[in-house]
Amino acid sequence: MKDKPFIPYMSPVLGASGSIANKLNDWQTTVTFATKMIAPSQAIADAMLRNGFPKDKLVVIPHGIPLPEKDYVKSKHPIRKPQFFYMGRINHVKGLHVLCEALKYVKTDFDLNIYGNAATKAEKRYLETLQRKTKNDKRIHWQGGIPSNQVFDTIATMDVMIHPTICLEIFGLNIAETLALGIPVIATRCGGAEMQIEDGGNGLLVEPNNATALAQAIQAVVDSKQKFNVNPKRVVSIKEHTEALSKEYSQLSK
Repeated sequence: MKDKPFIPYMSPVLGASGSIANKLNDWQTTVTFATKMIAPSQAIADAMLRNGFPKDKLVVIPHGIPLPEKDYVKSKHPIRKPQFFYMGRINHVKGLHVLCEALKYVKTDFDLNIYGNAATKAEKRYLETLQRKTKNDKRIHWQGGIPSNQVFDTIATMDVMIHPTICLEIFGLNIAETLALGIPVIATRCGGAEMQIEDGGNGLLVEPNNATALAQAIQAVVDSKQKFNVNPKRVVSIKEHTEALSKEYSQLSK
């Protein structure tokens, strides 16, 4: 290689070991000195326990959301195609490529509406790749992002949410927002979803990164073989969440 031109190249990989070491040190400080740790889901709590956090200092308090301020009456559309949707970041860890792959195995007609923005260069490349690979599938509609004040109005027009995440989700805000409107969710077992979804009850749970299992769940819904019973009252409100936090803090001050 000595006769080849030398081209300096900087990569994040070069700093990875130092970054990991710093995070481990920060976590150990938390384990040693924290009086109490609040986890938003059981999956996150389990991860903390695996990494040495004392069980007696750990409490699980699910996140709350601002509930809909109006009642949404679901209109019946006997002729309309089933309306599925995804809402969230356009990012590889969200598993949209797995969802697009799963659609190849679902032969019946429906609409998949994808709401979300690609912010970084990597996310924009990911979006462009997905759009290129799925350009011939007329069932997929890339809707872009929507303002936060239009989230409930948009979800209310849908039939089923799909949450195909392949990473460990802290909670799942859009899952809660969807269930709050009485709409079922198909999600991967990504951590936060299991806290909110009862498999076969208010939705379906499938293994992450499994296009075949996701396709089977979608097909069951399209064929009307899967019935759901979604109780919006089970969704934790922001008021309930803050009251639970306040209770924990007040106990620490005694």
